[in-house]
Formats: sequence, structure tokens, C-alpha cells
Amino acid sequence: MSTIVGRSPNTQDPQPALAGRLFFLDLAAGRVLSANPDGTDLTTLVEEGRKLPDGLAIDIAAGHLYWTNMGNPKANDGSILRSGLDGGNLTTIVPAGGTFTPKQLQIEKSTGKLYWCDREGMRVMRSNLDGSNIETLVDTSRGDPRPGADPTKWCVGIAVDSEKGKFYWTQKGGDNAGQGSILRASITVPQGQTAANRRDVELLYEGLPEPIDLDIDPGARMLYWTDRGDPPLGNTVNRAALDVPGKRGAPEIVFDHLMEGIGLALDPKGGRMFVTDFGGSVYSANLNGTNRQTLQIALGNLTGIAYVDLPATSGASAAASQNAAPRGSTAAAPESARPASKGVIGTMPIRSNEAKPLPTPNSDFYQLVEVLTDDEKAVVRKVRTYMENKVQPIINKYWSDDAFPFELLASLKDLGLGGLGFEGYGCAGGSQKLFGLVAMEMARVDASFCTFFGVHSGLAMGSIYLDGSEEQKQKWLPPMARWEKVGCFGLTEPLVGSGTSGGMTTTAKREGDTWILNGQKRWIGNAPWCDVSIIWARDIADNQVKGFIVENKTTPGFSVEKIERKIALKVVQNGQITLKDVRVPEANRLQGGNSFRDTARVLRMTRYMVGWASTGVQMGAYEATLKYTQQRLQFGKPIASFQMVQDLLAKMLANVTACQCMVMRLAQLTDEGKLGDHHAALAKAFCTAKSRETVAWGRELLGGNGIVADYNVARFFADAEALYSYEGTYQMQNLIVGKAITGIGAFL
Repeated sequence: MSTIVGRSPNTQDPQPALAGRLFFLDLAAGRVLSANPDGTDLTTLVEEGRKLPDGLAIDIAAGHLYWTNMGNPKANDGSILRSGLDGGNLTTIVPAGGTFTPKQLQIEKSTGKLYWCDREGMRVMRSNLDGSNIETLVDTSRGDPRPGADPTKWCVGIAVDSEKGKFYWTQKGGDNAGQGSILRASITVPQGQTAANRRDVELLYEGLPEPIDLDIDPGARMLYWTDRGDPPLGNTVNRAALDVPGKRGAPEIVFDHLMEGIGLALDPKGGRMFVTDFGGSVYSANLNGTNRQTLQIALGNLTGIAYVDLPATSGASAAASQNAAPRGSTAAAPESARPASKGVIGTMPIRSNEAKPLPTPNSDFYQLVEVLTDDEKAVVRKVRTYMENKVQPIINKYWSDDAFPFELLASLKDLGLGGLGFEGYGCAGGSQKLFGLVAMEMARVDASFCTFFGVHSGLAMGSIYLDGSEEQKQKWLPPMARWEKVGCFGLTEPLVGSGTSGGMTTTAKREGDTWILNGQKRWIGNAPWCDVSIIWARDIADNQVKGFIVENKTTPGFSVEKIERKIALKVVQNGQITLKDVRVPEANRLQGGNSFRDTARVLRMTRYMVGWASTGVQMGAYEATLKYTQQRLQFGKPIASFQMVQDLLAKMLANVTACQCMVMRLAQLTDEGKLGDHHAALAKAFCTAKSRETVAWGRELLGGNGIVADYNVARFFADAEALYSYEGTYQMQNLIVGKAITGIGAFL
């Protein structure tokens, strides 16, 4: 809902330095607000209870703000107001009755005209800058009485392409109904035609979720718009080329995860956009959607937004002399007969109410990051940046599609994390504490990606590192550390889970220098596509469990069927492996893996990792939930301000912090060589149980949005179930602990 008007570019006056400024509207409180482009210096300009302000435009040369008030559509009392840049000199230029429900507002600079959409009036309209000479350019009513009841005819967003003499508008359709459309027409009604029957109207897009506001980047010839509909196509900012011959392709989504996206303002000269949503947030991003920043949150129900370049110096004369037409179009002449406002945004001493920013969600409440070395902090920062910038933007789609993002493998390799916690053989090295922290950071964004990493770098590589011979380590670990070969770990079977130590059904029979494997493995992460499997089988000669390295893609008798229709860890590709007379050379038998005790050494390490991962899941769920409650409004206030919500948030944080402290101590025991099975078991049981509790509270606080993947918490909620069960069930972990503390085994 933005436009900017400056003076003619033919002026010879020297140009002062510029300072950007944002203006935006709070529909619920009837406020006009302003802030710096980084969100600081938040100022209320008008707080007089206007009737549902929606569209905003700025005439910087004359020192004027214009905005629409929707009013009550049934009462036909919508209006358009004007004030000075400081909110003073308030006047009504289009009074009640002049337009039904005015929405987005734009100024066409070369002619000095106001353009707006009239929602229930089912019209696109314009007038002079003083509100005179109101015209209807498009009438979509088709004879329906006003106010119109058919939302497919409701006109909402408006943008003017001065270069081509066209204007664009949106017709939103029903709420989340997929009935939205974008259209365009000439700024001049063709001769002999009317607003109701003009034949030059072009339909550019239809079937959109719920398009709202428009803006144009004239230099790039791109149209941008917000969409308020349901994800994944809604709650977004989209863009498409203006000048497309023939059939148009799908628009590009450049910004998503809005909370009912409404306002949009482009700063093409600065290469950035500003966006508001009904959840009360103001955002900025590059025009391609990168470098996303949240500038303000929980400000009300935000609607229109405008960006303007202002002189760095204050004073009315400076504002009047400024050429601020960043779109490169011809500016309207200043209305010199009207004095500019006394105050100019920049120093803004009046009604300043800079809000104390709400805390950014941070799950490290006890500042455990301070126990890390500088090198460890650098690795953790690198992983967090990677997960937030590479994984987070795409993971919900892959999770919903039950697919793996193979395109990330190349960039993951560049992180250099293969074999983290293992020394030598091309491995990343580092402490087990660092290994756990990396797992936690990965799970904070996505537990599936963490699991994929842990299966390969922990279980598969760990089996070779702990139980392999020197020759085996030299052969297999370097390419696995470089991600040239990806591994999996085959222990669990279709009919045997917790009882694998004594009841494993997969068999190994030795014939000379060859072993013949028969049986099945189930729930094996990475198995459908990886290169190397660590298969555990019972030697029929001595009844002991032994480990084998099997090359999946070149070994006859080895087959994998992907497990479909999972509801958790959906990005991880789990498989059921079938081994039918699979022949493995003695050289591929893990030389140190000769009993289940050797298998347990690997499990001890990875159960420890599951404690970290389930803690990371809680961190991600807590941070996403806290951010949501800061932005979600009910009864006119963020739900984070309600006592019962804060109670659950505090309980979530307590769980997160308790688990962080537990796994951090576990890491110390590991690095001191003191970690026992019972230590790892207690952490795995406790952290995964608390994780289920934490994510359930998060899902509860999100209400209906807690079961939609787009808000992340639903994904954490589902994935926590898998972590609770894998690497040994909760009950089995407690039995391990029970034996350690009582001295009496209670296993069957």
C-alpha cells in the first residue's frame, strides 16, 4: 500500500543527503506509525481512533500523508484522510459516502492523481490529490447492489505503471478460497466504453489463494504482491514480470511464513522490500527475498506500509525541496499553495514512543554457549547459519513430501563435519561435546536432517571407528568423511527391536574367507539410497553378534524397500533391508565387532547423541512457539501477554534448560572417558520424554496452526515421537538405569 511523490526531476536545486523512513498503519487501533528502515525510532503520528486505516501513500514534496479508512462497509462511511508528515493538519479529502470501503492507495506522479480500490464498492477509483473529481475506472459489480457480497468482485490492491500507462489491481476472492485474481487495464477508459463494460481489462492471474497489496519495481519491470491466503502459496510475497508475451508462468514466491500478509512497499533503489502482516510484524528483505529481517513485532493489526527517502536534515523547507521518486518516474509538481507541516520525520520530537523491542526467542537461557571454546563457538555458528539459511527455507516442503533434499549434499560437504568427534582418517575431529552441540543445532531446525547426519557420521562411521581394524578405518572412513560414500546402520529387525541383543534373527555363516548373510533389517535410516550398510548379524557358529560392511549398490542379494506413509522424521528415508545369501568378504567383517557388547559401544555414543537431538527439537519448538505467541493477537493483544500462555512457555523453557544441562554434563563424562551405558540411557530416556512434553505444549499454544507444517511446531511435534522410540525405547533405557542403581537386572 505504498507510493511516493517528489518534485519534478528538471529542478536544478542541489540534492541533500537522504535518510529512509517507513510509515505504516495499525488497523485495530486506528494508528498511523513511523519508524526507521531498521525498525528503530518507532513513533505514533496519529492515534485518534480512525476507522480501520488500510491504504497509505506519501507526497513528500507537499509534505503530505494520505490514507484510507475502510469504515463500516454496510454504512458506506469509508473515507480518505490527509495529514502532514508529522500527523498534524489532519483533514478529510474524500468524506464518508464518497467511496464504500477504500483499500490500498497509490499516487500517480506524473498526473498528480490518487488511485485506490473500493472493496465492497467493487470499484477501482481515482481523484485529484485534494479529493476532487472522483472517477470510477473499473466497476466489477455486474449490476450487484453496493455494498457487494461476492468477494470475487472485491477490489483490494492497486499499483500504477506510469511508464506503460497501465494500472494493476487484485480481486481477493473469499478467505483462503483460491479465488483471487490480478488484472490490469489502461489508466484511460477507452472511448465509447464505461467502467463497467470496458474491454481492455486483462486477466493476468487467477486461482490465487488471496492476493492483497501490489507494488511495482519499474526498473526491473516486476510486479510484487502479498497474499493473505493459506500456506504454502499464501502468507507470502510473490513477484512476476510485468511484460510477458503469451501465457504467463507461475509467479515466484520470494517471502513466506507471514501471519496474514497485507502491506508491501518496495525500495528499488535500495534493492529491498518492506512487508507488514496482520499479526503485527514489520519485515524487510532484499527484493529476491534474501536477508530477511523482522523489524517490529506485536504492534497490532498492521495493514498499509510505505517507504520514503527523506532529507537527512530536518525542517519543512528541506522536505519540500526533496526529490524522492525512487521508481524513476516523473514526479508530480509540488502543491506550493499549501504549506508543508511544521514537523518533518527525521528528528521527530513529537509523540515519540519508541517501543522496547520484545526479546528475540533464545533457548540458551543459562548461557551454556559460554562453556565453549572460541573454535567450538565458530563451528556451532557455522552450523546454525547453514541450517537457518540452507535447510529451514526448504525443509517443510520436503518433510510434507516425504522426500530427501539431495541438493544439500554438496553444501553439507563444504561444512567439513564428516566424522565429527573422531580423530584421524580425514575425520573432522573435535570433542564429543562438539559432536553433541552440532547435533543439537541441526535438530533445532530439523530432526530429520540431524538424524540423517547422525546415522551416517555417528552410527555408520562410528561402527568402523570403534570396531573396525586399522585397514578398515583407512579404507572406509576417509571417503565417508568427505561424503563420497554415505552409510547406514542395520540393527533393528521387523520382528525384533528391543530384544536384538539375544534374539537377532539375521544370520551370518562363514564359508572360508566369505560370510553369507540372510535376514531382514527394518527402520534403517538412509538405507534406500546410501552406499554402505553396517549390518549386524548373529554368527551361527558361536551365536555372537558380529558387524559387517556391505556395499549396497554392488552386492548381489542385497535389496531395500522404502518405508512409506510415516508420520515422523519424514525427510529421513527409512528402508527395510532384505539380505538373501549376501556374500561378504572376511575383509569386510568388523574385526573388533565380535559380540553385542561391541555393538553397545556404538549405541552408547549414539544414544548420547539422541539426547542432544531431542534437546535441539525442544529448542526449535520453544523458539518457534515463543515467536508465534509474541505475534499472534487475540482480544487485541499478543497472546504472549496472557498468564496461562506464559506459564506454558516457562515450562517449555524449563524442560529445554534441564535437558541442556544434562547433556552438557554427559559430554564432559564422555570426554573424560567416564561415560557408561547407564549414563547415556538416563539422558536418552529423560530428554526424549521431556521433548514430547515440550513440543506438545508448543502445539497447544499454536492452536489450529499447531497441526500445519508451515509453522514448524507440528513437524517438531511429530518428529519427537520417533526420537522417543529409536535407539532404544524409553522403558529399555530405564531398565538399563535400574540395573545400574540396584545391581539387579530386570530384563527378561
